[in-house]
Amino acid sequence: IHLVYHSSGEIYYTKSVNNGSTWSAPVNLTNNPALSLHPSLAIDASNDLHLVYEEYNTCWEVFYRKSIGGVFSGTAAKLSGGNDAVTPVATIDANGKIHLVYTEYSAGSSEIIYRQFNGSWTTPLNISNSAGLSYSPSIVTDSNNDIHLAWVEDELTPGNGQILYRRTLSGAWQMGVINVSNTSGHSIAPCLVSDADNNQHLVWENYASAGEILYKKQTGGVFSGSAMNLSNNSGNSCSPSISA
Repeated sequence: IHLVYHSSGEIYYTKSVNNGSTWSAPVNLTNNPALSLHPSLAIDASNDLHLVYEEYNTCWEVFYRKSIGGVFSGTAAKLSGGNDAVTPVATIDANGKIHLVYTEYSAGSSEIIYRQFNGSWTTPLNISNSAGLSYSPSIVTDSNNDIHLAWVEDELTPGNGQILYRRTLSGAWQMGVINVSNTSGHSIAPCLVSDADNNQHLVWENYASAGEILYKKQTGGVFSGSAMNLSNNSGNSCSPSISA
């Protein structure tokens, strides 16, 4: 079991080799004066770890480190530059390719940026490509190694965020962007998962009134019609996380 977290501006790593009974002493992976936050960890078929996180130097930047055999070595690679880049998330497909998304801010707007590693990192690709604010990406791959990506988009109705979705097919990004939430109230914090049958399951927060957790399922490339309210209570429900 592998765990990363941030504490006092540093990224720490610890692991358990006995099903959580005991844990190793935390290792400081950043250990520098810069502020490091929001780590995201992915594991490949060889049980090697891939870590991405954001760090503030002259601006917010995205960094990457790899461990082999549970040991992180070498220096972190900077994957962004020039503009503030935050909330990195990575996933790994069955062929061992790393798929990374993060939010990049520039001139009052923000975009969802995608990069892939397969021996070397590809050139950053703007996936959202909108005039407004695009942020909070969630990314998964399915058993066909296609990518499924969801994010918050504020361009459609400013202050009334919607959850947008885009995917690849046979390795190519499809042109169509789907408004999955398509509802009144501010929608944020998407979390996406793909199951063994290649269905995608998406949850998010919606604030039509009090915060609720909404859910939609995609089967055969089509999302279900109306979102299902999974929390359905009078309090504020937030920060959904889903797994399959």
